Amino acid sequence: EDGKVTGHDECPHVITVDFGKSVAVSGWRYTARTDTNSGIVNDYNIYASTDGKTFNKIYTGSFPKFGVNEDYKTNPVKTASWGDTPMRTIKIEITSSISGYGTAAEINFLTGGKADGAKTDSIKTDSTKTETDSTKTQTVRLAEAEGYVDRSLWKVQASSDLGSTVQRVLDNNTGTFWHTHYTAEGSTITEHDTPPFTLEFTLPEVTAISGVSILPRQVGNTGMIQKVNLYVSDSDTGEYFLLKENVEFNEESFSEKRIPFSANIKVKHIKLEVLASIGSYGTMAEFYAFSEDKGKPTVSYQEFNTYESEHKLYEIDNTAFIATYEGNNWGGNTPPNMFDGSIKTFWQTEPTQDSVMSFNVDMKAVNRVTEIHYTPRQTDDHDGLWKEVKIWGGTDPNNMEPLKDVTLAETLDKKVIAFDSPITVRYLCFEVLQYVDKRISCAELSFWQDKASKDAMKKKEMYNLKIGSNVIASEGSEGKIEKAIDVAPYIVNGSTLIPLRGLLEQMGASIQWDGVKQKIYITNGDYKITLQICNKLVYVEDPRYGSIRYTLLNFPVIKDSRTFIPVRFISEQLGYKVDWNSETQTVTITK
Repeated sequence: EDGKVTGHDECPHVITVDFGKSVAVSGWRYTARTDTNSGIVNDYNIYASTDGKTFNKIYTGSFPKFGVNEDYKTNPVKTASWGDTPMRTIKIEITSSISGYGTAAEINFLTGGKADGAKTDSIKTDSTKTETDSTKTQTVRLAEAEGYVDRSLWKVQASSDLGSTVQRVLDNNTGTFWHTHYTAEGSTITEHDTPPFTLEFTLPEVTAISGVSILPRQVGNTGMIQKVNLYVSDSDTGEYFLLKENVEFNEESFSEKRIPFSANIKVKHIKLEVLASIGSYGTMAEFYAFSEDKGKPTVSYQEFNTYESEHKLYEIDNTAFIATYEGNNWGGNTPPNMFDGSIKTFWQTEPTQDSVMSFNVDMKAVNRVTEIHYTPRQTDDHDGLWKEVKIWGGTDPNNMEPLKDVTLAETLDKKVIAFDSPITVRYLCFEVLQYVDKRISCAELSFWQDKASKDAMKKKEMYNLKIGSNVIASEGSEGKIEKAIDVAPYIVNGSTLIPLRGLLEQMGASIQWDGVKQKIYITNGDYKITLQICNKLVYVEDPRYGSIRYTLLNFPVIKDSRTFIPVRFISEQLGYKVDWNSETQTVTITK
């Protein structure tokens, strides 16, 4: 009040850092503020955790010279090393500091070993020893350790920059960010640059990369990038080549936005053109390039587009997918939220004592699947996060086989579950064997296929039914198949009636029967058809036109304890063409 501090938090102060994966941390580097000594750290404890929940003290240290003879101004950096210790989360407990506050200009973490296994002179200590400075430790560079290109010699420039902030996209500090130029009077923005913005990266030498990624600023979504063009060049004098056009990032999340390539490309320059962003500003915390993928070929710019179209993955349309879970959902967070295209919504179960939880997905059609992408619920508590999942699948819900058993990193980024070769499935069961906090959750679940599988699914879907025969002959992505149904179709008043069960389920429709009202409910994606026994009126919910009432030539009937419905009307409403061959008494239904 009036420039005086009337109260403040006292020690201990705790800083917790989640690395997002298991890393070997051997020490930390603390840089003090240099404008004043207030809050500079003197004594501290270090705790480590492998699961983010249970912490063990591994080190006790102090910086006794801080605050004496203004040492913080001439020598603000202090380093402590305890030797490589595996951890996912580190906790720094500041037990004493100058004036009882807590401050820091920079904090970095150290590792005692390089990626090639070469050891440094880090000194291992126990929790009773004080620190020993080590000049040979190195700052942990999580991005490079994850298979990204070393950016230490990169150069970058931007078409719009607030000061020199664009350099921050290469500083390995996710807390800093680039911001496009604006001017303000007080808290009011008077003008600012608008898209498109360009960022041009120059590498020290021609390098093969297999993709790039953007890490958004981690506080506030203003300027978060939503659409980009990506250009590359392999020489200083050559023209840029448009490699990726109109790449969209619809998810307003702080997770990394990846643009993977189907093949390696050699580059000397990378240009990112920002076409759209939140608020029409531009911001970014970090920009990375994936290292060369030894499992992919390296192709020229001229070959890339052709190779990409042949080898990239395509998302399978999930509008008709149905997910079911036999337990209780938490609040209104139901399974359909996994397929709504937004990571802001999610499905989550209530807490349970079950050791294994599972849910089922009916894709409503047979597909060949190459990858499954799982995006966790985007909350820091990690509730419901999958740690291990076993996937079952098949074309028969009663005869599914084990397909994949995977362990997933306990992070909030999208997880890719890849199969060695495409799997042919309609039904899948996800058995989540390990999860966080006695529940499972999921923000988005998507299924992907390669071009060959996509083309295979385009084969004409066809069904043949013969009057008096209880066999349906189908032809499609599974080849030619014959399946028996309970009773044969028959003709009444010039219309063919088919048994309710059998054909519609093969088409991917779901059926509900109300025995009290004798009503039939048929659902296929966004289409819903309601019929009633001995009633010619039928109601159709069409996503294009809304609710429509039709009058049938022949109404549904019950015969020999089986329900029969008119095949032409129902099939055409579901998007099929119906042909009748009077000579062979055969109905042909084609998608």
